[in-house]
Amino acid sequence: MTTIRDVARAAGVSTATVSAVINESAYVSPDLRQRVLKAVSDLRYAPSQVARNLKHGRTQLIALAVADLANPFYARIVWAAEAAAAKWGYSVVVFNSDENPDTEKGVIDRIRALGCDGAVIVPVGGAEDYSAGRLREGAPVVLLGRSV
Repeated sequence: MTTIRDVARAAGVSTATVSAVINESAYVSPDLRQRVLKAVSDLRYAPSQVARNLKHGRTQLIALAVADLANPFYARIVWAAEAAAAKWGYSVVVFNSDENPDTEKGVIDRIRALGCDGAVIVPVGGAEDYSAGRLREGAPVVLLGRSV
């Protein structure tokens, strides 16, 4: 995997210059900009989304837990959620609880472990499964389609 250091070395510049070009965060002369962009292209460099997320304290992930992915109704929800999230620069991580409350508890634990910025859940468990603290603190949660 190509790093920002590899790009800097290939372009003959500092990592700060590479960062300034990629993020358009500071003035870089046209000559240096071209050298950096050529190195980025030649090395097929892509900035690490993980590193960016750590810096900003968010994952750009929205969790979507549905009750049954085989059901066309939920497939349509996944499609719509992905389209909406993409407009805001987010990705959707899809989970299937398979209509099983125990499976859903594991899904909620995985959502929390991923640090998703929010979650949409089609609930299959009881009200206590969605209490404060089950998901990332402060992350918005939407329960969709069913009462708990």
